[in-house]
Amino acid sequence: MTGLGGQPFDPHPVPRRGAQLGRKAGIALLLIAEAGGDAVRLRDLPAADRHYLNSKGGVLAEMALVHYDYTAETYTLTDLGRTAVDLLRAEAAP
Repeated sequence: MTGLGGQPFDPHPVPRRGAQLGRKAGIALLLIAEAGGDAVRLRDLPAADRHYLNSKGGVLAEMALVHYDYTAETYTLTDLGRTAVDLLRAEAAP
């Protein structure tokens, strides 16, 4: 299995140093989580929301929050991504 850029998939990727989760990336991460978190395709998301994942999917993969499988064209949350989603949800709770 290969990961981003055809590199071998690392099940324990190291996040990019200094990476920060911006508003659009956070929305994209939450959209993946809301769609199930595993093997999420762009077509699984509402048309109005796809642009978040189109623009931030590569950044999320570089941050080790998602894994993108080029052959199946699917996004899957990593453990770090699931933790980030939990933190985003906790921050948004009243």
